Amino acid sequence: MAERYGVAELQGTSDVTIQHVLALITRLKKICNFDPSTGDSSKVEYILEEFLPEACIDDQKAIIVSQYVETLNKLEEVARDYQPLKFHGQLSGRQRDSVLRTFSENHINRVLLLSLKAGGVGLNLTRANYLLHFDRWWNPAVEEQANARLHRIGQTRSVFVSRLICEDTIEERIDSILERKRSQFSQVVDELADVELEKVLSEEELFGLFGLKPPSRRRSAPSLAISDNPPQTLVIDPATPFSNIRHMRDIIRQCDKYIDWVDPHFHARALEELVAAIKPGQVKRVRILSGFEHVNDKARRDFERFARELQNKGVQAEWRKLDDSTVLHDRFIVCASKCWNVPPVNTWLRGSYSQVVPTDVRPPFEEWWNQATGI
Repeated sequence: MAERYGVAELQGTSDVTIQHVLALITRLKKICNFDPSTGDSSKVEYILEEFLPEACIDDQKAIIVSQYVETLNKLEEVARDYQPLKFHGQLSGRQRDSVLRTFSENHINRVLLLSLKAGGVGLNLTRANYLLHFDRWWNPAVEEQANARLHRIGQTRSVFVSRLICEDTIEERIDSILERKRSQFSQVVDELADVELEKVLSEEELFGLFGLKPPSRRRSAPSLAISDNPPQTLVIDPATPFSNIRHMRDIIRQCDKYIDWVDPHFHARALEELVAAIKPGQVKRVRILSGFEHVNDKARRDFERFARELQNKGVQAEWRKLDDSTVLHDRFIVCASKCWNVPPVNTWLRGSYSQVVPTDVRPPFEEWWNQATGI
């Protein structure tokens, strides 16, 4: 019913774009989780009747993953008998550490509700051996990052991973298309890439999900294409925070041979974006140069985990700090062929107004690097 209304609405719109189609996909995916009028969910019925009774028997624990924080909030209520904990990107660093410690040490808390994107770099969730993807992200590699948290050193039990897909819905149709494209997908998109759905499915395929034809005024977008020619100046727009992260990743994906990132106040949060965007085989070295303000014990632990993640991909990483950070006047991302003036990392991540500007004037990075000490 919701799909029929949505398609009818698109058919009645004179200027339908890919963004309209993506908005409908998102709306339908959320309906696959919960009926918006009744709150009912066949997925929840499965969790309560089959998954959790098996996953949490004896001393076992389980993780349920969703891409939507609002879904995690609903699951917290329905799974209350298992004393669930929530872990998502809206938590502070201290809150995240507390949740992971409690889940690891407290036998009462049998379930961890995990935001998909927060299940990336640095987490070790070997206390659990059952993982369920409540809803599907289109990129299997992003799901695999969450799965890998259970397979870390220290896991002593067999790990069981399940995925829920509603039959005869948008979830199943997208999954079917991606299965057909899997070989092409793995060749063109590296296993940690997080490009957008419209970069993987062509315009015809996206519109075809609903039996629609793309507008004739536009050429079909090439499947799996990532632009090699971004705008000369990228504006960081507070009204569209997700586009800011995309700009950051686009810059990182253009880097060849190495990445040297200069930021007096570099924050460890940006390490996750580096892991998500670096192309294995294209970059062999990452060097971060900062002042000392944000280099605390937690940042060091985060970097150690980050360095191990990259080492597994054949990329060496090092972070040094200059005690006299006044030497660092600007912020740069530098690679073999390009250089950008960039905003502070926190400004970038928050979406505060700023710009990313290509420049031919390279900083004296080697001079600064030789003066710096490892963290």
